[in-house]
Amino acid sequence: MNAKTMKLGEIMNNLIGHIQIRESVFAAIGELDRKGLDVLLVVHGKVLEGIITKGTILEKVVMKCKDPQKMDVGTIMDTVGKMLTVEDNILDAAKLLRDGNKEIVIVIKDKKVAGTISWGDIIDLFPLLCM
Repeated sequence: MNAKTMKLGEIMNNLIGHIQIRESVFAAIGELDRKGLDVLLVVHGKVLEGIITKGTILEKVVMKCKDPQKMDVGTIMDTVGKMLTVEDNILDAAKLLRDGNKEIVIVIKDKKVAGTISWGDIIDLFPLLCM
């Protein structure tokens, strides 16, 4: 199989958590840690509003010495932006990550979130991409 044409449905990370938009950043940190995740979907009810990553927390809270217990995730979340489908391939993901200056992109199937793809996922496949 040619790794460059692998579908995202085959390689995406499907371990996804979510958190309500009004929850504290402190609660998000706990959720990320408890579940061993790198990203949480930020929702308002059942509507996807954004994403929050460990990188987001580091950049917008830790590096600015802000109190995560006094901040809602909605104040620091990243916008969702363009999403990919499980049928898109790894090169589509790499291009969107690069052009959108993102660390993670959401992957959808049947209009529902199916997983995420990140630079880390692509780097993990690097040996196969260079064959």
